[in-house]
Amino acid sequence: MTKRILVILLFGIFISCKDKAKSGTEIKPIDIPTEEWKQIISEDKKFRIEFPNVEVKKEISKYYDDFNEERQSTGYKLNLQGKPNLNFGYDVSYVAFPEIKTEAEIKERFDEQKEYLIDVFNAEIHYDKILSEPNIPGREINLTMDSTNARLTYRMHFKEPNFYMLQVWTDSGKGNLFNKSIAKFLDSFEFIENNE
Repeated sequence: MTKRILVILLFGIFISCKDKAKSGTEIKPIDIPTEEWKQIISEDKKFRIEFPNVEVKKEISKYYDDFNEERQSTGYKLNLQGKPNLNFGYDVSYVAFPEIKTEAEIKERFDEQKEYLIDVFNAEIHYDKILSEPNIPGREINLTMDSTNARLTYRMHFKEPNFYMLQVWTDSGKGNLFNKSIAKFLDSFEFIENNE
């Protein structure tokens, strides 16, 4: 059931973002100063992240996982379809998994998510790397969806009790797959400490 919900969420993001920019519009990466990005702080004050300065939508959905446990997914999404930008979608979401306690369980969750992405999108993995933030397990995957120009850079973090997923969708048919806005979005994600 969890996999079905995640498939629906990811498919919805992909479908809503897949339209191409109008012909004649130059497609280029966002290479703009910091003041043209805006910071979003999660409702629960657990993290902050920067998005391009366009309307970001908050979405909350509830679902039942494979063990009939109710879960809530909270996300912030930005759809840039039809805009002059290589990246046509940005997303950060999180789900609580209070039962995950050990490094082995965290690694298993990351591995399950990777396999899920490969299966759902019939994807080809370009790289899979472990992130080395102290005390915050993380992983980044870059993949191309079968028979499309859609390329996904997908970063995962786990900070008890939440599993965080960051996504940037890029049109691989336009080149410049590692444009500055991918790194700007992903690297702007940071946890807020209780004393801030």
